[in-house]
Amino acid sequence: MNHRILLPTAILLAFPACDDPDDLRADEALELESDEAEEQPDGEAGVGSTDGLDLTTALKPQTIVGGGPASEGEYPFMVSIQLSGGHFCGGSLVAPRWVLTAAHCVNGRTPGSLTTVIGRTDLTSTAGETRSVSRIVVHPRYNTEAGDLDNDLALLELTSASTRVPIELAAPHTGSDRAWWWPGSLATVIGWGALWEGGPSTHHLQEVEVPVLADAYAAQAGVYGSSFNPAVHVAAGPVDGGKDSCQGDSGGPLMVWTATGLQQFGVVSWGVGCARKDRPGVYTRISSQRLHRWLRSVIHETPLVGDANGDGRDDIITFTHGDAGTGPLDVYVALSNGSSFGAGQLWQDWWAHRGHTGAIGDFNGDGRDDIWAFSESQVWVALSRGHDFNGAVYSSSVGTADIDDIGRVADVNGDGRDDAVLFSADGTGDVHVMLSTGTGFGPKTRWHEYFAPEGETPMLADVNADSRADLITFTQGMNGAQAIVALSTGGSFGAAGVWNNWFAPAGEVPAVGYFNSDARADIATFTRAYDVYVGISNGTHNFASALWNSSFGDWNDTLTTGDVNGDGLDDLIAFTQDQSADVWVALSNGVNGFGTPYIAHNFFAP
Repeated sequence: MNHRILLPTAILLAFPACDDPDDLRADEALELESDEAEEQPDGEAGVGSTDGLDLTTALKPQTIVGGGPASEGEYPFMVSIQLSGGHFCGGSLVAPRWVLTAAHCVNGRTPGSLTTVIGRTDLTSTAGETRSVSRIVVHPRYNTEAGDLDNDLALLELTSASTRVPIELAAPHTGSDRAWWWPGSLATVIGWGALWEGGPSTHHLQEVEVPVLADAYAAQAGVYGSSFNPAVHVAAGPVDGGKDSCQGDSGGPLMVWTATGLQQFGVVSWGVGCARKDRPGVYTRISSQRLHRWLRSVIHETPLVGDANGDGRDDIITFTHGDAGTGPLDVYVALSNGSSFGAGQLWQDWWAHRGHTGAIGDFNGDGRDDIWAFSESQVWVALSRGHDFNGAVYSSSVGTADIDDIGRVADVNGDGRDDAVLFSADGTGDVHVMLSTGTGFGPKTRWHEYFAPEGETPMLADVNADSRADLITFTQGMNGAQAIVALSTGGSFGAAGVWNNWFAPAGEVPAVGYFNSDARADIATFTRAYDVYVGISNGTHNFASALWNSSFGDWNDTLTTGDVNGDGLDDLIAFTQDQSADVWVALSNGVNGFGTPYIAHNFFAP
């Protein structure tokens, strides 16, 4: 197993006793392979040889391995991570101040030793931007679980924001485009790494298309066996070899074209050799629930909407998600005054570290929404006192939650208290419920045997106005683009039925809310091209959809709904989560549309 780092010459000189050809600089590797080639039997090319081509021909742009040169400016988010002025790993700009790369590239290094070059296609040019690194955040479980180089992720915080457009990260259950990176799909990997195994790197960015492979194939004993962990790895490359990432490409992006543009779903991690038969490239699966959740919690705060003080108007809440040991783990609230949100106030100073899922819901039925956290093994709640979240803290038993579960909060039995609902992401489609007692959780009980399987977007809302929240899932390209409902009986969820045959296709962001005055929850979808469609529930079997707004929500916003002005109608809310960190609102008219969008807060949840 080889990581895919390429150490620059200046660094290699510090290791004169290097035994691994992958760690030699390009000219040393060529010399070694040339010497070894003399000992090869006739007709057998040495590893890293030019396969009978003269060097000039071999160095023509076939590259990354088996690919070709990228066009100038084609990948403005691509990053060269450099040591002592030399490229050694790739990365991708995923937010103005954050670069995503592989943990094995930067683990143990200091921020001051690294330089990032952003948006430069030819490394010999002066194009693009150069930024220093202020902080390195390595995944806390890097190389500690099953498989080789598991959780191989790190984020670099830049000293100043880049002006280049970041690449979008593929999400498993929010605006899901998962159908685009299913096995058999063609993905693109880019980098400045070796042109063939043991060969020289290139100064011009290369690209190659590789097929996404089934997990079962990669886990075969004759391929990678137990070294491949499908929870955090994805394999890509022709089974017969010939196309692959290679040394020097580590940390770079594995991407697919989707309905909304390029999305990154993998990070170059490791492989055996380069472009060998039955030895595909292995990438860190950032589109998995557990890894995507961790990435989001480092890059951005987590904004939510709920009535924290019980005045009937929804407020905005944000979780800062700091380090588990050092923080910050703050929760801020900006209260609604009916038209905008007041100043952000600290309501809790130690809650929901990186990788935990924050949530909002009324645990004890007092009319005030409390804060929740779904951790790797438990569900936690801290009660609102109307001015902070320093009330009593409750938790479920250890082992009642799983790192890959999708946690949701809603009152599923109609007793006025919100409960914990866990959607399994293990392929079973099980839905488990832990009912709130107001001072604790009841036992974990299965309420549905197959709902919202992997790749769909599950939600909860009372679609038939019986005071019990029902299951809703948006298939989002995994099975057409359907909205499916299973009604709550108060002790389980009934049979699933299709309530809309075409709603929230892949790439859109679905939501639920009460958009008119009939007390039945409706569905909405943000196209991310400014249109918002609403599906009105008839309470029995249908969401009738129509366009309600054509000027709300940018593609990179965090989009949701909530009753900002307390009129019983849910409104549109967008958190830009960029350098301005604006919060936009468009009020529902309760009939057929939303009003003109306006800024309701000018800095919240960056």
